[in-house]
Formats: sequence, C-alpha cells, structure tokens
Amino acid sequence: PPKLMLDRKTPPSVREFDSLAIPSIETAKICEGVTLCSYNRPKCGILRVNVFWNAGDANLPVRGAASFVAPMLRDGTQSHKGEAIAQILDFNGVSLRPIGNAKYTGIGILGETDKVLALLPLLSDMILTPTFPDGAFEAQHRTRLANMRTALTKPSYVASCLSAELSYGPDHPYMLPVTAEQCEAVSVADVRRCHYEGITHHSIHVFVTGDLDCVSDARSIVASFASGLKPASVESFVDIPPSPQPPQIRVEHLPHTIQSAICASIPAIGRQHPDYVDLRHAVIALGGYFGSRLMTNIRERKGLTYGIGAALIGVRESGTVQISAQCDTEYTDTVVEEIRNELKLLASEPMCEDEMTRLRRDVMSTLATTLDTPLSIMDYYESALLAGIPNGYYAAQVRSITSMTPERLCRLAACYLRPEELRIAIATI
Repeated sequence: PPKLMLDRKTPPSVREFDSLAIPSIETAKICEGVTLCSYNRPKCGILRVNVFWNAGDANLPVRGAASFVAPMLRDGTQSHKGEAIAQILDFNGVSLRPIGNAKYTGIGILGETDKVLALLPLLSDMILTPTFPDGAFEAQHRTRLANMRTALTKPSYVASCLSAELSYGPDHPYMLPVTAEQCEAVSVADVRRCHYEGITHHSIHVFVTGDLDCVSDARSIVASFASGLKPASVESFVDIPPSPQPPQIRVEHLPHTIQSAICASIPAIGRQHPDYVDLRHAVIALGGYFGSRLMTNIRERKGLTYGIGAALIGVRESGTVQISAQCDTEYTDTVVEEIRNELKLLASEPMCEDEMTRLRRDVMSTLATTLDTPLSIMDYYESALLAGIPNGYYAAQVRSITSMTPERLCRLAACYLRPEELRIAIATI
C-alpha cells in the first residue's frame, strides 16, 4: 500500500482549548508534622519522591546558611560517605535533586519505581543524619562566593538587588538576596545548626508521583518512609509583609559595562485577593509572552532591547509586579519612558480581538503544559505549597482567561498598574 504522506501545503486547523481541569491528588496526614501527597499514574514505570520541610533563610537563625543544606545532603551521612552515595545512585540510574527557597528546604529522588522504593532508606538517611563534611562545605563555600562576586559585576544582578530593596524594603529579613558578606560569614557549624533546627522543628511534606501500582506494597513503603521523618515539634511560620520604598529611580554605576539593566516594580495585591488571577493575566498581556505589549513595541517595533518581560510575583497577602529589560546604555532613558507609556496605553487602549485571542491562547497553552505528565501535575501542587497558592487556583485561571474582556483588562491596568507607582532600579555605566 502507498505510504501516507503529510500534506505540507495545507496548515493544520487551529481550535480553541476545551475547558482544562487539573487532576486531584491524595493527601493524608501521616503523623503530627508530616503530610503525604500522592498522585498515581499506572504503567508510567517511574516514581519521584520529593521531600520539603518548612525551613529556610526566612525562619532559620543564620542568614545564608540554609541554602547550603540541600546541596550538601548527598555529601555524606552517618552510615554512607558521599562517594558511596554517588555510586549507589549511579548504579541504580536514579537522580537526586536539591530543592529550596527562602521558606522551604528539600530534596527529590527520581527513577524507576522499584529502584526508588529500594532507595528510600538511603534518602531517609540523607535527610535525617547528614554529616556535612568540612571539605565539601569549603568547596561549596568557595564556589558560591566566587559566583556571587562575579554576579556583582553583571548589570542584571545588580539591578535585581536594587529592585528587591525598593520592592520589599532594605531590612526585610528574607526577600532580599544573600550578600557576599553574609555568605562569607557562614560556617559549616551554621549549616549543621540550620539543618538540625529545620528537620526537627518544622512541618514536613512528602510528594510522591508516578507508578504506585507496579509494586504491590508501594503505598505502605512510602507511608512508612514518611512517618520516619516525624519532627520533634512544629513551629508555625509567620509571613512578614514587604515595606516598599516610595516611587523613585535608583541608579548603580558599574565600570566597563556596555549594557544597562532595568528592573521596575509596582507593589501589588496578594494571592488571596479576588482580583489576583485577573491581574496576573493583565501582567501577561503587558509583558508575559512574546506577543505582549512591551515585547511588541520595545523589542519588535523600536529594537531597543533583545528582550523585555513582566511578571506578577505573589505571596499570600502581597505581591509585586516586576518588569525587567537590558539595553544599550544609550537607550536607557528611552526604554524607561516606553515602559511608562505602555502602562498608560494598557489602561487606555482596549485590546483588539486578535490580541485577546493571542493572549488567551498563550495562557491556555501554558496551563495545558501543566497536564503533560504526572511529574508536571505534581509540580503544580508542589508550587502551590512553596508559593502559598490557594486551593482552586488552576480552575480560577481557566475561568479568568476564558471570560476576560478588553474592558476588564483596561480597568485592572488603571487600578493596579499605574506608572506613577514605579520603583525603578538601573545598573549602568
């Protein structure tokens, strides 16, 4: 029979997404202080186990020390040296990944289901009894300090640090980047202390994703592993709200740079606010995808920058709209002025139907990628924990973008994206 040939002359038809829904996961309180979340995908053949504990630079005693904990868990335990751990993982074809942010520390393991289940005792050992060898710490410490000092020569990093001060206040305890001076002061004893306080006095979350049917007692093995992580006590965490500085322009001069970096921010509402999801889509329209207003004007029409983007960074009770770009030093003032103009236009010029269609398709396509694999589905639920995303957030995004109108976007921009509220940080020559 003749081979079927692709018709390359006729483009495939494009249709809108059907309504998207994210599958639910099973959540169980294993014991006091330990929660187990699982999502079963039979016959996929793999399993991932990620463990987070509610401790990071935000609530541990030594600034900068918590970020060393997760990467060093693989460097040795009371019963395994780092080299032995590496050989065991390599022999079983299992990957290990440190995870963490200002509020959480964690580690994840991924591989074939039977191999991962067999290595859970080793993972438990790494979480509960790491030794943090002096030599491994010194190597990490030197590398991190060198990277920080290199970063301080880059306009994008310097502008982001200035922007954090403007957005959250110069004395915020955990939203500002760790400085080179703070990092240099960290000792291996500080790292050990942060690990001990984090793992023994804060809640633990275990996320299990993949094929839980291919091994008959997989669920009981995972539950036993989770229960073995029970902390001695659980301390609550209290978010500290930002203290934004007044609208202003701050400039840091760097010698020898050939580009300017611009980081502009506007204080915004938090994830619990009823307008948050709609505002997020307004920010995407402003600068969150390739066809956004900022990209179309400043990059495509005027050629002032290779790329410019905007994002809404949210926590429970507050948020920040961030706009970032790099450009030739000659165009710095022009780019700042164009950012102001685009904010005004977003509030005054409603989108045409073609622009709304592009925005809707981009948002829905991004939401659809969350459903690609069991790992991406669980990534969403893990992010919900790490970022404080409320229940029903996925469905709220679908409702928001499918019902969004140009007039609604204009009202949101006029209310929340006012150019006079910009805090602008610039690193330049």
